[in-house]
Amino acid sequence: MEDKNILENKSTENETTENETTNVKVKEKLNGYQILSIVLASILVALALGVGIYFIVKNAQENKNPNTLTPLESRLTEENYNKITVGMTYEQVFAIMGEGKRTDSEDVNSINIVWQGNNSKIIVVTFSAIRNETNELVPNTVTSKAQSGIINETLE
Repeated sequence: MEDKNILENKSTENETTENETTNVKVKEKLNGYQILSIVLASILVALALGVGIYFIVKNAQENKNPNTLTPLESRLTEENYNKITVGMTYEQVFAIMGEGKRTDSEDVNSINIVWQGNNSKIIVVTFSAIRNETNELVPNTVTSKAQSGIINETLE
């Protein structure tokens, strides 16, 4: 009987040792996965910070240069103003100037489109429906234009 108890104790000790070994292996695996997860998360955070810092620095550099023009301001030129002529369609003016802001006109049959930059240059084009050579009504046609700060006129 005593031999039987000793064998049972040894068997129980062997099972306990095997369980402890299995637990240690499981913990080692978990620790490996945890470490891998932490490393990957750290890499993602570092990448996100790097991209954020890149755009902050890039934006700061662009804002330091006062001569940097926005796309609209780069189109507010004497050359582009002179390209706009009476009789052009809105589509033709849009191809030169891009999207402008619509403003109210005193004439209910007309609309004004304004292109204004931060550099105090302004172009205003008035569009109305007019009749062409064949007496057809053509909507959104340039009837007048005005500017400020585009052409520097000097008096002699």
